[in-house]
Amino acid sequence: MGNSSFYSWSAEIDSVTYADPKLIKAEQPTTDYIDDISNEYGIDDKLIRAVIKIESDGNYELIGDNGQSFGLMQVQPQWHAERMERLGITDLLDPVQNVRVGTDLLAELIDKYGDIDTALTVYNAGHDTGDRAYAQRVREEIRNDRN
Repeated sequence: MGNSSFYSWSAEIDSVTYADPKLIKAEQPTTDYIDDISNEYGIDDKLIRAVIKIESDGNYELIGDNGQSFGLMQVQPQWHAERMERLGITDLLDPVQNVRVGTDLLAELIDKYGDIDTALTVYNAGHDTGDRAYAQRVREEIRNDRN
C-alpha cells in the first residue's frame, strides 16, 4: 500500500509543468557588474551605486540634460568620446558599458585630485567649482544605503 501511494505522488510531480526560465523576467536585474567594475578600478562599489542613485535613480534608459547625458551614470559622450573609444564602448544605455565609462572617469578624477569630494564635484560639474553640494549628496546616499 505504501508503494502505490509513492507512485501516485511521483506521477503527479512528473506531470507538473515548469515555466521556461528564459521567459521569466526578473523583477530586479542583477548589478553584479557594478561590483566587478568597481573592484577592477579599486573603487568602493557603494560610491558607484550612490553616484548611480543620484544621477539616474537606477534608470539605465535615462537621457538627461536635454539629450546630452546618458544612462545610469549620466555620461556625456561629447566630452568622453576618446574614453569611450579607448574602452570599446558603443552604447551608453547599456548598463555595463555606462558604468565602465563612469567608473573609469571617476577613478581618473580621484587619482588626479587626490580626494573623493573634489573628484565628485568635477564629475558632476566638469570642473572644480569649490561647491561640494554634489559630493555631500553622494555621501548622504552612501549613509542612507547603510541603514
